[in-house]
Amino acid sequence: QVLIPLSWFLVAACSYGLACHLFDKTWVRIAFGAAMVTAWDFSLDPAMSHMFPYWIWHSQGNWYYGTPWVNFGGWFLTAALIMAAFEAIGLEAEVRRVSTKLWLAHYVLFVCLGLGF
Repeated sequence: QVLIPLSWFLVAACSYGLACHLFDKTWVRIAFGAAMVTAWDFSLDPAMSHMFPYWIWHSQGNWYYGTPWVNFGGWFLTAALIMAAFEAIGLEAEVRRVSTKLWLAHYVLFVCLGLGF
């Protein structure tokens, strides 16, 4: 369970890095980065809902592995707060020093790991 927050931070960092390379407006970077983290969470749910019993949503009828929609809203909000914190501490200049291709490769790797490739 220690690895989950660490993986969230790493995915948030590469999502923010991509957002900074692609967009100039702060609110767009925050929304895009949060959407990227939430999309990554979608890639995890198939594996996590079968590997760990605490990740199974018995009482929910959602089509996506039983995960309630509010869960994804919560992840988006949490990720947006993380992106806003990255903005607040001025990480934009730092993440722009890393190439877009490297941030994208990092993100794709995390999604593929979540999907079990």
